[in-house]
Amino acid sequence: STGAQISPEGPIRNAWASQGWENGPLGYPTTGVYSTGGGATAQNFQAGRIDWNSTTGARISSAG
Repeated sequence: STGAQISPEGPIRNAWASQGWENGPLGYPTTGVYSTGGGATAQNFQAGRIDWNSTTGARISSAG
């Protein structure tokens, strides 16, 4: 019912884990990991998004 998706192994999954998985503030992933250009990736969650690139690493943004 949540439309939950899988979060594959990697830095986005590690950032999600650090937030408490689905019990944390982001909730469940609602998309798969996708490219945002220039080698960067992102994944959307019920209450935010995690972006990753090789310069900044994983960055969490919560929907407000």
